[in-house]
Amino acid sequence: MRSPAVRRVVAAAIGATAIVVLAGTPAVSAVFQASPPTYLDVRESGKVVARGAAVQIPVDVMCKYVSYSRSYLTVTVTEKVNGKVTTGTIQLADPVVCDSTIRTVNVVVPAQTRAFKKGTVAVTAVFEQYGRNDVHLTDQAVIPVS
Repeated sequence: MRSPAVRRVVAAAIGATAIVVLAGTPAVSAVFQASPPTYLDVRESGKVVARGAAVQIPVDVMCKYVSYSRSYLTVTVTEKVNGKVTTGTIQLADPVVCDSTIRTVNVVVPAQTRAFKKGTVAVTAVFEQYGRNDVHLTDQAVIPVS
């Protein structure tokens, strides 16, 4: 068993080590500030276009400018009508100017199996930005299309 004096010395050494380690660690907020702020949101409704050959889905996107970066917005739409499933997917390269402003992108998603109908669709939007700090965001929504 250690004497109280030895325990105080050990505790002081551990405390001093913790202070040195914490002093050498960057602040957590600085880590978050280095990451580009981004935002992704599927809007409340879409519309059938070209007699069902596609649907137009508005998606809000915001990204911060990062030099030498590329961004992609991929939107997948699925609709089930009378037991039959219609799907469509499209990927857009550099869909918005990355300047920390929320922008609405009206994404036209072509039908890949059969025509879309007015009703309700499930939408998955994925935004990816590759550069100094890679970003990957996903938003899903069930929205009406008219």
